[in-house]
Amino acid sequence: MTQAAAQERAPAPDVSGRLEVLADYVADGDVVVLSGAGLSTESGIPDYRGETGRRRRATPMTYQTFTGSAEARQRYWARSFLGWRHLAGARPNAGHRAVAELQRRG
Repeated sequence: MTQAAAQERAPAPDVSGRLEVLADYVADGDVVVLSGAGLSTESGIPDYRGETGRRRRATPMTYQTFTGSAEARQRYWARSFLGWRHLAGARPNAGHRAVAELQRRG
C-alpha cells in the first residue's frame, strides 16, 4: 500500500486540543495571515507555481530586472495591462472569505 493510500484510510486526528491552544494563542488579535498566490487561484487569478502556472511561458520579473532597465519596465507594464482582465473579473473565494471572517472576529 502506498503512503498516500495509507493516509487516506487513517482516521482523522483529534485536533480539538490543538484548536484550543491555537485559539488561546491568537485571542489577543495580534495575528497576521500570510498566504501565497494560490489563495487567489480559485478566483481565476493565475499563479506562477501551481497547476495553472506550469503552463505559463513567462517567469516573474525580479526587482533587480525591473529597476535596472527601462525596457524591462515597459515589458512589465505591457504584460500587466494584458493580464488585467484576470484581476478585473475576479471575485472573492472561500479562502478570502475565511480570512475576512477572521479579521471581522478580531
